[in-house]
Amino acid sequence: MRATFRRPRLRPLPHASAVAGAAKNAPGAAAGQAVAEALARDERPALVLWAESDPALPLEPVGRLVQRLFPTADELTVIEGASHFLQEDQGERIGALIAEWLGARRDP
Repeated sequence: MRATFRRPRLRPLPHASAVAGAAKNAPGAAAGQAVAEALARDERPALVLWAESDPALPLEPVGRLVQRLFPTADELTVIEGASHFLQEDQGERIGALIAEWLGARRDP
């Protein structure tokens, strides 16, 4: 018998503070803060992609907040027609964007 895959049902977050680790006393908050601080110090280039219609981690405000963690990144790239599983929803588009981004950073 062949196994079937069903995507989990995702529900929107009630508000931005519902993001894991958003509360200072939430489990893992200290580790999350340490990661955020390390990302802010990282000087390597970064490409940040976000789904246009993610019900679990919405573009507004979550995607925009995550973008701020990568100060060297270009403007947030919003993937139209994509949901929470954006690499599955728009895999070819994402692959092309990554290849283009990497190609633009090649040494001459």
